[in-house]
Amino acid sequence: MRKAFFYILLLIISGCIETFEPDFDLDTSIIVITGIITDLQPAQIEITKPSARNAKLRNVQRVSGATVILYDDQGNQEQLYEKKAGYYEGISNGIVGRKYHINVQLSDNDIITSPPQLLSPSPSIDNLSLEQITGSKLFGKIKVELNGLDLNLDMNNSDTLARYYKWTIGGTYKRYSALDFNHLGPACYVTLPNHFYFALGESVSNSANLLSKNLKFINPDGTYAEGHSVEVSQYALTKEAYDYWEKIEDQQSNVGSVFDPPPAQIVGNLTYIDDQIPVLGFFEVSSVKKKRVFVRPTDFSELTKASPQFSTSDINSQCFAPFGWVGDWIPPVWCEDCSLITGSTHTKPSYWPE
Repeated sequence: MRKAFFYILLLIISGCIETFEPDFDLDTSIIVITGIITDLQPAQIEITKPSARNAKLRNVQRVSGATVILYDDQGNQEQLYEKKAGYYEGISNGIVGRKYHINVQLSDNDIITSPPQLLSPSPSIDNLSLEQITGSKLFGKIKVELNGLDLNLDMNNSDTLARYYKWTIGGTYKRYSALDFNHLGPACYVTLPNHFYFALGESVSNSANLLSKNLKFINPDGTYAEGHSVEVSQYALTKEAYDYWEKIEDQQSNVGSVFDPPPAQIVGNLTYIDDQIPVLGFFEVSSVKKKRVFVRPTDFSELTKASPQFSTSDINSQCFAPFGWVGDWIPPVWCEDCSLITGSTHTKPSYWPE
């Protein structure tokens, strides 16, 4: 079993697991396993390997036919079923206070395992707040002109033992069909996945009860023009999981220039039983708390709302022929009916304000 030069997988938390693959030479024999179990969802495991040299995004081979067993420290075990090629799911949610690990037996009878990890409790999110940001802001040593909103979080962890956290951000926004210029038809509510963005945090010590975190700067765009319900998911991590995600965060911030140092292989918590060779990826055990904040158009400054980005033209650009187009052109079907957008429905969510 050879080692890959570099491979990163982003974990998906709300029902699916997405892969992220930079454009580097990859060893096609390497096995990559990512997965999670939480107190809100059963175990989910994805098993893949690169399908070709110079593999690009989504160019992976799903590994079918594996036997995946989840164990806890109470002597219970559960075999995950293969929902679709390379995706394996359990039935039972995790229980706070128990330790979990997985064994994966591949078709060649090689067995990959993870160490037991404690599912620690996560404190509730006390508050999500929005702060209007207009002007310049320092990111490290770089000064950037901003006009938008800071999303901030406060929590009190005095009643828990969790120290390390990860936050992911998703949400639902309101829009109308692109050809419904006067908004006479029904609105659509489009739910976005929450796995394309994450932030990390660490309480200074177990005695530091209050933790505040600036999660994300919200740039104005068309998804906020009619209202946007932002959902934050908070995961209580083990130290090993925190270190793993911190390495991914560092790699993402450092890669982007030919002058950056080359990416390095990020080793997770999975190994082959026989020879202890590391496997790329990570099996995560976490408890989760969720909270929403509603972002109204009026939360942005007047200058922001007047910007071209803060309009439906931003999200409807694919529905109109580009200037100077020649030949046949057919807009996507969702331009006439926005409910055909992935994750969209005409039914207003119960959490949507009146």
